Amino acid sequence: MRRELYVSLRRDHEIWWSQHASETERAAALGMSETIYEADGSLIYNQQRRLERWMERFKAQFGWPPAPTSHTAIPVHVPWSVSTDPPSEVEIRKEILALGRHKAPALVVFSQLYLKMVE
Repeated sequence: MRRELYVSLRRDHEIWWSQHASETERAAALGMSETIYEADGSLIYNQQRRLERWMERFKAQFGWPPAPTSHTAIPVHVPWSVSTDPPSEVEIRKEILALGRHKAPALVVFSQLYLKMVE
């Protein structure tokens, strides 16, 4: 079974490369310097279609909608809802315990010693 799978994959690989080589040779024979593909991935051989495809690509890439004529004003000063008071003992304890999670043992020991000092 494994051998059959290997042979099948090898055959598919060789078929793909031979198709790729024939497409490349055909493009080179037509004097195409770059390989250009359709949106579905197939090669484009016609020079006119190649130009149209470039136009489609650039329109899609650079075709931005126009900017709005009116802008919303941004307030100059937005009040923060952050307390500037010193942290409470409960907040300190919570943060020190959070430091101990997934950290080196030295930090856990330091945290425990600090908690004892605070008490």
